Amino acid sequence: MKIRVAKAGDAAKIAVLSGQLGYPISEQDAINHLCHTIADNDQKLFIAELDSQIVGWVHIQKETLFMEQPLAEITGLIVDDRHNR
Repeated sequence: MKIRVAKAGDAAKIAVLSGQLGYPISEQDAINHLCHTIADNDQKLFIAELDSQIVGWVHIQKETLFMEQPLAEITGLIVDDRHNR
């Protein structure tokens, strides 16, 4: 399995996977959200690939709390139905 940072060309598969989990999103909305995420240094979307196929994604955002050091929070995690186990 390969983990990498998402790129604009991943939007269609990201939208499909989101729909599998019950969060339908259009490909255009996925492109818009992904472009915003890529441009923001306080968040990242990572892609999981297996045999060159996208099988999941995880969205991580920097969280800064007043009384704590900055941390990373997982705000979205989706695995393709065929690989969810």
